[in-house]
Amino acid sequence: MEGTLVRLTPVEDADFALIARWLQPSVAATMGAGGTAEYRSVESIRSGMSKLPLIMIETRDGRKIGLVQWRTLGHDRSFELGAVVGEPQLWDNGCGAEASLLALDYLFRFKDAHRVQFTTGLYNRRVLTFLFKTGVVIEGILRDYFYFDGCYHDAVVASLLRPEYDRALTELDGLPPVTEMVPAAERELAARSSAPACANAGTACSPIWSRGRDGGARR
Repeated sequence: MEGTLVRLTPVEDADFALIARWLQPSVAATMGAGGTAEYRSVESIRSGMSKLPLIMIETRDGRKIGLVQWRTLGHDRSFELGAVVGEPQLWDNGCGAEASLLALDYLFRFKDAHRVQFTTGLYNRRVLTFLFKTGVVIEGILRDYFYFDGCYHDAVVASLLRPEYDRALTELDGLPPVTEMVPAAERELAARSSAPACANAGTACSPIWSRGRDGGARR
């Protein structure tokens, strides 16, 4: 999936060295992963993250700058979504927000998501701004959820339901365009072409593509 600033691409074996660098204790990792940032080998990252959906964030010029990951929660249409932009110089240019919106679009439109949850520290103003702008519902405060810099930090848990996301797409400005896998014009042509066959649904007849020009069945 592709926006105006970034695209989401499958993870490749060479990407795990980048991911290991982004997730070691640092400002970038703390903003993205909170107190879970730690020093880990490339192999440890590869084996630990290979079981979860993992997508790379790539700029339009092909530079890998971060990652998006999600996991299933209470049921198979409920997800928790997280993203890390590992290059701090790109934090304020909209790349992370657009990548998160593209991932939201994927979960709602291709995974049939009903609910997508976010958990972030109350110290993370960039993610909080993104959540408020997108129209998520704040569900609660997780007290003393993260630990770093020698003290505990609260987190906020928020979620977006399918009707709320649909409404956000129509009401908010600046969202990346929704990519149609099958363009509307193509769907309309297909609907017109299949109308005769659909009208006879439930009757014993040959598929429309197996008939000759004169209506007789092809051999």
